[in-house]
Amino acid sequence: MAINDARRPVGPTLEDVARAAGVSRATVSRVVNGATNVSADVQRTVRDAIAAVGYVPNQAARQLITGRSGVIALVMSIVPEPGAPPAASAIPEAGLAAGPDLTGRAEGEADDEADDEAADE
Repeated sequence: MAINDARRPVGPTLEDVARAAGVSRATVSRVVNGATNVSADVQRTVRDAIAAVGYVPNQAARQLITGRSGVIALVMSIVPEPGAPPAASAIPEAGLAAGPDLTGRAEGEADDEADDEAADE
């Protein structure tokens, strides 16, 4: 495992995969991103190299390059206004249940949790 300038551990890079597969960094990038202009044999070689070196795409870097975070925010009261669609009250609950990929937080929720913790003491 390499160390970057900030002295934090860094996993294998595209360059490491390219070296292991005997192809260019651009070819590895095309395979990782699902491009169709790479032969099946080269794709297989690159995928084998990815597995061998343990490469995992860096989601933070991908978000910086693409400008997309994959996050959708919905801000709403914990109690929907009268006439709000029924789905509106289910969205924060579904986000909370889904885990880190879909996060929901209803207004006032942190205060409710603090009150619950205080009552337990």
